[in-house]
Amino acid sequence: MLGDGIGEKMKFLFYHFKNDTISSWLFNYTGHVEALQEVAITPDSLIVLENTLKFRIDVENKFSASRASGYERTSRKYRLTESEATAQLSKILLPTPIADKLTDTRYLLILPCLNISSIPFGMLKPWNNRATVIDSIAYSFVHNLREFFDTAQASKTGFRYTLQNPVIV
Repeated sequence: MLGDGIGEKMKFLFYHFKNDTISSWLFNYTGHVEALQEVAITPDSLIVLENTLKFRIDVENKFSASRASGYERTSRKYRLTESEATAQLSKILLPTPIADKLTDTRYLLILPCLNISSIPFGMLKPWNNRATVIDSIAYSFVHNLREFFDTAQASKTGFRYTLQNPVIV
């Protein structure tokens, strides 16, 4: 069991993709759905947004302004700025109904789909105060339901959380 009342501040975010739509369900520690949101997007669009964000991070970290401008000209595919890519990914992966329910969350377990676990999730800024996810919530990805249930044991009163070898980002 997790101490310090973290169970009540823990949530589970489940993503599912079907028919060019990502569905997101946010469950609280008792297993009740707190928010559900669907966002239309193709897998290719999500991959391009991920690559755009990673490209912009790479350009800003590795090149001086003069070299970066030449490097950017070589790639016409990634035209968004880092802040634009971050804003779009935030709206897709943590839309307002979900983000609003995360304000009091201390720990988030995420069951991703598609390429969500490879997106720099911690850089997302879903709140109006522009705080990043990594500065606000401890989170980790569980890549299948079996892994989730190894992490969270179901009980009649809800979920009792016992962490076994967690990967906390």
